[in-house]
Amino acid sequence: MNQMFRAFLLLAISLGVNTVVSGQSRIDYLDPQFNVVNDSLHSKFIRNVEAISDTTYNVKIVYRTGELMMTGVFKDNNLQVEHGDFVYYYANGVVESQGKYKNGNKVGVWKRWSYDGSAKPDRQYQDENFKRSNRSTSSPKFPGGMDALVKLVNDSLRYPEEARDRSIEGTVY
Repeated sequence: MNQMFRAFLLLAISLGVNTVVSGQSRIDYLDPQFNVVNDSLHSKFIRNVEAISDTTYNVKIVYRTGELMMTGVFKDNNLQVEHGDFVYYYANGVVESQGKYKNGNKVGVWKRWSYDGSAKPDRQYQDENFKRSNRSTSSPKFPGGMDALVKLVNDSLRYPEEARDRSIEGTVY
């Protein structure tokens, strides 16, 4: 009888732990501006929030049709302060960008891709130990330097076919 009581107690405790763990996630329905709406029929996105601790929340947002839109980590229950790794996706499933937030600010290198999966220039944000200021101590620099800027301009510049046919030239600003 004592052994049966222990088995029952162990089962009750394990069920209680499973209930607590599963009770730490929630589903939100979101409109196109990411405002919470009451029913799924008026939503564009579905957000799954999983509490990892009192101060860490894993968030996954999918389009209502099921495609992944974003994964990331927030520092607060209201999901206002991004803090950790984030990945954003286009509706076709291709990664749009990925990088890291610290206390709600992008930090480090953010990788970016076009809708077709081709790489776009990375974006560089202040390192993780920056202090906010309205003053700059250094001149702005294009990620990768002037060579990368010249390459971007040359790769992006398209000479219109009609202008080429009529030998029209000009200066691009």
